[in-house]
Amino acid sequence: MRNIILTVVALVGILCTGVLSAADGDERWVAMNPGSSGTNGSVLAMAQHGEYLYVGGDFTLIGNVLANYVARFHIPTGTWEPLGEGRDQEVIALAVDKNDGTLYVVERTAA
Repeated sequence: MRNIILTVVALVGILCTGVLSAADGDERWVAMNPGSSGTNGSVLAMAQHGEYLYVGGDFTLIGNVLANYVARFHIPTGTWEPLGEGRDQEVIALAVDKNDGTLYVVERTAA
């Protein structure tokens, strides 16, 4: 088991810091705020836009919030929010169009 300090940085400075505890092949998000739990699965992708950090992966619960494979963290308030009903499958990549804020999601599909 190894601990990796994870820091998300924007142009204006450090947004939030958490600790990612992981064994090889088993990355799990650890709580970023006191009183908030981590995830019940792996975090595989992150993207930031404005006041939000978008997170995707193989989870259905993040920070005590039900969220199917994708959620967003509101940086100023320190709260997690689901994105609608979420996705149907594990999210493996995220990207945000910085011009219009469109979030692009890539899901793992069966071969």
